[in-house]
This record gives sequence, structure tokens and C-alpha cells, in this order.
Amino acid sequence: MAESIKSLLEQIKHKEIVLPEFQREFKWNKDQVRSLLESLYKGYPTGSLLVWITDKPPKIKHDAYDLDKVRRVKVLLDGQQRLTSLYFHIYGEVPPYYTPDEIGNGYFDLYFNLKTGTFRYYRKLEMQDDPLWMQLNDLFTNPPSLFSLVNALGIEDAETREMLGETIEQNLRRLEQIPEREYPVQTVPSDATVREAITVFDLINSQGTPLSQSDIVLAYMTAEWPEIRRVLKEKLAGLERVGFSFNLTFLTRCMVGVTEGVGDLTRFGEPSGSELKEGWKKLDKVLNYLLSFLQHKAHIIGDGDLNTPNVLVPLAVYLARHGWFTQAEESRFLYWAYAALYQRHYTGSVDTTLDRDIQALLETPGPDALLANLKEDEGDAEITAPSLDMRGVGNPLYNMMSIVIRARGAVDWANGLPLVTTSSADSRIDRHHIFPSSVLAAAGWDTGESQYARKRVHEIANRIPLTQADNLEIFNGPPSEYLPIVEERYPGNLEKSLIPMNPELWKVENYEHFLAQRRHLIAETVNEYMESLLQAPQVVTTLDLPSLIAQGEGPFLEFKARFHGGSGDYRLETATVKAIAGMLNAGGGKLLLGVRDDGEVIGLEADYQKQGKQNRDGFAIELTNELGAKLGANTLPLIQVHFAEVDGHDVCVVEVDRSNKPVYAQEDGKPKFYVRMQNSTRPLDVSEAADYIQEHFE
Repeated sequence: MAESIKSLLEQIKHKEIVLPEFQREFKWNKDQVRSLLESLYKGYPTGSLLVWITDKPPKIKHDAYDLDKVRRVKVLLDGQQRLTSLYFHIYGEVPPYYTPDEIGNGYFDLYFNLKTGTFRYYRKLEMQDDPLWMQLNDLFTNPPSLFSLVNALGIEDAETREMLGETIEQNLRRLEQIPEREYPVQTVPSDATVREAITVFDLINSQGTPLSQSDIVLAYMTAEWPEIRRVLKEKLAGLERVGFSFNLTFLTRCMVGVTEGVGDLTRFGEPSGSELKEGWKKLDKVLNYLLSFLQHKAHIIGDGDLNTPNVLVPLAVYLARHGWFTQAEESRFLYWAYAALYQRHYTGSVDTTLDRDIQALLETPGPDALLANLKEDEGDAEITAPSLDMRGVGNPLYNMMSIVIRARGAVDWANGLPLVTTSSADSRIDRHHIFPSSVLAAAGWDTGESQYARKRVHEIANRIPLTQADNLEIFNGPPSEYLPIVEERYPGNLEKSLIPMNPELWKVENYEHFLAQRRHLIAETVNEYMESLLQAPQVVTTLDLPSLIAQGEGPFLEFKARFHGGSGDYRLETATVKAIAGMLNAGGGKLLLGVRDDGEVIGLEADYQKQGKQNRDGFAIELTNELGAKLGANTLPLIQVHFAEVDGHDVCVVEVDRSNKPVYAQEDGKPKFYVRMQNSTRPLDVSEAADYIQEHFE
């Protein structure tokens, strides 16, 4: 069976041809769209289509169909890139199964030259005043009068005018034939199941422009849970708003890891819809926790600090199965993640490497299994000064240097603010040259022709993360002039930024020596930082607690005798959640569990009796689960749980950092806003909360 392009597009317009939710998005770039139109214009074959005619369709994109009007629909399995591209230019709009936001800009700006028969995207200088260039959609919907067009060209010679008119007429006729050209249409039997249709979809695509393995896996997931693609895309949009631009492939890998316990997408076992929903419920919380952990603990402020998001997949699998990191785990997991990034652990066979790491985690839960794999695959994680030589900002070692600079508390040289990106347009972190290219060029450095010199000018040792805030003019001069000003404004900041402190090295004539010294500083500091992550975490000792308890409760210190107990509005667990929420929204602080209001230490022994695992670990698990459920998993990286013994009793010390965003406590399904004020935690009503948030948060 064959159908004309015009007929096929009409069926799309009237929602007779629809697109299943399991289909990937519109992927073609503008060159592919242009090539399709050129091929059809020249009469070249452009393949065939595959449809599944059914009265029981799977989930359809944007619900773009109506079985009350159409007894059966044609589910487009293969050919959507071509038909979508043609719909743009013949109808001048987005087909019903997409929204304009899903397509992007520029696809409608394809122009056609009436004289040469050339297709090209709009170029103002070339096309603005040339009547021979016309937008393709205008030619299909409102073709010009040949007589008027030729006369408008102002050609006086009759023979030349006639020849040009014949050429234009011929080109227009060939263009007008495009909607009449026919596509062979193959059909899947109407009694096929969704899974059978996807199998055919997979086979057909493997013959032409192949789907990625993640596309295939996501298609099968959609067959079991039709809304999953939309759910994942909504999550991606949310992640992008907080600085992490990931894609469906990353989330698909996470879903396979969480639901199946594998990293190799070819081992996907097709879980049921209920299993996928349960897996997503866990993964959604894990991602919230993980991104907060990255920003608050790992000093990773966005996806720009990750040369690959795949490093997060094993962490997501572990968290989904074992809960939040303990303090002892988090630093070792951090060590692994940093080293895996700058050693490019996932740049080879991603599926094989991920699968091996996830299997190691399942067999031996904890960071040591991952560390062993990394050591075996990549060797020692220590970096040397030569490791940085001639390396540019595209190398992951630049990201690692930036992370360490943030961890050391360095601030922006221009405004003294932390080196993080905010919603302000001028706060995006830039990779600034310490010795500007213009200064080096004026000193005789070749910044253009010589690849060797160019790499020297742009290498990591000559870069520093700074915001774009006006990029103060002084930074365009020699560092010997502006670095003393920076040091005067923010004493100690240059050292934190890993700048050699010998002023002689800030002179342009000593640029090579500056690079050598800074490479050494970067390597030494990164290694020290990494080594510190492998050391045992600092814990609160019994010597700290008596003096802390003796201070009594205050704005930054609160006591709670018990965690478990009570019921209804008097659940003690709820009191703990309120106290911690109040500290998160104020200036942070410490909560001591197992200590009465008057400072008497009664310990946690009674609490232990009310939990499954009757020890410190069990208490920590129940506490963090309660906090994650009521305050959100993204708050957990701001909360540290320690234990210490006082007078023979266990005391839990909860250290709380101030949140940079408002935190709401969930009570009976409703959000409540608490603030720590003086010696108490109090709730704010809607009006009070709005005023407080406006004053205390960005």
C-alpha cells in the first residue's frame, strides 16, 4: 500500500495518524530536515513508513486522538521524523502530537531559491532583499504569481526574462509535486499487542537510523507504564531548574539500575508497571537527595562540574536500596565519585563498566567495592603536576580544581561571594584567564597559530572560576597589577584559590614559572583533599558534650529527651522534625536527643526498645527516614547525625546547617513552616512565612 504525503499529513492533522508515547522525541537536526526536502524535490527515494492500525491504541502523545470520531487510529511506528519535518513546511505548524516547546526554534526558517532550486536556512544578508529566496511554507500555502514575480525582478531583456520565468516555473512545479509523492506504507496486524508492536518498531529502526539501547528500553517501559516518559521529562525539567541538565538516557539508566539491579541496558528484564512505579518512587527521592548532596557536600554546583552523569548511577542504586549515606560512607563515596570523574572511568564501555560497579555494590554494599573496581581499572587516583601540563578546561581535572577551590572557601575575586551560580544572569561561573590572552599576546606569546603556545595560554594552571559580574576591568590587565588588589580586598583568598604567593611569579615575563608552580600547587592540594576523604570522619566526643549541655538551650541548641513515643498531635517524632525544620530555616544549630530540657542526660536506651534494630545504627536509620519523609530527601545532606556516650548513656547529636531554600515540614499531608527563634521553635502562618522567606531567602 502507498499513500501520498498530502494524504498522510491530512490524517495527522485530523488525528487519524497518531504518535505513541513510547516513540522517542523529534531528533532530527536542521540539516537532516533540509536533506529530506532536497531528496523529495529531486525525486529520490526516502524510505517507507510503518503503522499499526488499531482500535486499542497504547498511550498516545498529548492524547492527540479521538476514537469517538475515528473508529481506528494509525499508530506511527516508523517515519515520524520525516512526516513531522514535512508537516512543518507544508502546513507551517507543529503536528498535534507535539507542542512548539518540544520542537525548538529554527525549523520553519527553511527557504527555497526559485532560480537555482536550492534549499537553505534563512541568512539575512543573503536573502533579505532577494525576491528569489522565499520561505518554503509560503510557497506551499500561498504560491506567488509567476508574472508578478518575474516583473518584480526588473529584468529589461525580454529573452533573459522569459528564460528565467521558465526556470522558476519548472522549479515551482517540481516543488509542488512534493505533497503528491507517495510513501510505501507497511502495516502491523491490527490484533498485535503493544509489546509486539514495540518489537516490530525495534526491528525496523535497527535497519535504518538505529535507536539507542536506552530508546528501546524506554519504549518497553512505556508499554508497561504509559506515562513514564512524561514523568521523566518533568523530572528533567525540574533538575535543569537547579542547574543539572541531564537527559532521558541518564534517567533510563537509573531506572534500570534501581528496578533491575543491572547497569547493562541489554540486560533489562522488562519489569511490570507496578514495579516501575515503585522504582520511580524511590528514584525520585534519591535524585532529590543526591543533587542536594552534590551541591552542599561535594561542591558540585551543576552538570558543568560532571564530565559524565553516569557516575551518579551506582550512587542512585545504592541509595535506593540502602537509604541515605552515613557520615562514614559519604566521604569515601565522594572520593570514588571524584576519582571516577577525573580518571574518566565511564568513557569506555559504559554498559559494561556500570554493570560491573553495580554488581559489586550489590554483592558488597558500601563504597569499598567501588573503590576496588576503580583501583583495578584506572590505577592510583593521585595526580601529578605533569598531569596538568598542556591540559585545557575541557579536561575533568579543571572541574576537580574548581571543586577543591570551593571546598577551601575561596570567594569570587570581583564581589567576594561564594563561587556558585544563582538565578542572576551575571552570576554564571566563567573560566577566567589569570594571565589574559591579550596580555600574553602583547608580551610575544602566539595565541593563534602555534598549537603548543595556544595550549600554554589556555591550560588549567592559567584558569580560575569567577562569576561574570562585570568581570572587573582590572582582570584584563597583568596579574602583577590586579592580584595585589584582590588580596587586599579579600585577604587569604588568593591562597585559597591556589595562586602562588610569590609576587615575582605574577609578572608576565615569569609566566612559565607561574604555570609550573601552580600545577604543583593544584596537584598537591587535590591529592591532600582526596586523602582527607579516606580518613575516619570526625565525631563528637564525650569531652565536647558536657560543656555543650552545660550551655543550656539557646537559638542554636535544643534538647529532646526522647525521639520515639506519643501519638496523634503529640508524636515525639514530630517534635524532632519541627525542631530541625526550624533550624534549617534559621541559622542552623544542634539538637541533642537523649537530654532533658534541664540538661539531665537520660540516653536513648528507651528509644532503642521501640525500633527493629536496637542500637545506634537502627536509631540513625529511623531518624533519617523520618526526616527524609517529612522534610524532603534534599534536606538530608544538610543534617549530620553523630553519637557519643555521656555518663554511660548514648546521646544523639544532630548537627543542622542553614538551608538556602525554605524548608516545609509535612504534617498530616499539609506543609508547615517552622523557624527557630530564641529558645523555641515556632510555626509561622501563611502571611508571616511569606514575609520571613522574602527577607531571609533569595
